[in-house]
Amino acid sequence: MRYGSGEPARHRRQSFHIEDRADIETAVLLLVVGLIVSQLAARARTMKRVAVTDATHLERLHGTTRLARSGTSSSDDVVQRVRHELIDVLELRACRFEYGTLIGRPPRLDPDGTVKVDCWIWDLERQGWPEG
Repeated sequence: MRYGSGEPARHRRQSFHIEDRADIETAVLLLVVGLIVSQLAARARTMKRVAVTDATHLERLHGTTRLARSGTSSSDDVVQRVRHELIDVLELRACRFEYGTLIGRPPRLDPDGTVKVDCWIWDLERQGWPEG
């Protein structure tokens, strides 16, 4: 980027020639700063998406809670709402609510998010959702 004293000043600023160590350092620093800024921007977009998704889930939970607390809704209305929310949030094909004692040991979704089948933890990542 530097030129001998015989070159006009306007050519020194309008050229991308790398001629010495200072030019290499400047180019490397510009590259590093560009990479850092792009990574920060990507992370900010991801965090915004996560925040919006979390806010949406929280609003859904509040809506279901309000429905359950109101005296105007039947238990079937609440069950249908919860069923719809579970299918949508967990991307299930279907789910059902069964009153009373369960027969056998069907797969169970625990409060911590694990799925248990016959008292052992099902690997959702490898095996997907269990049947039933």
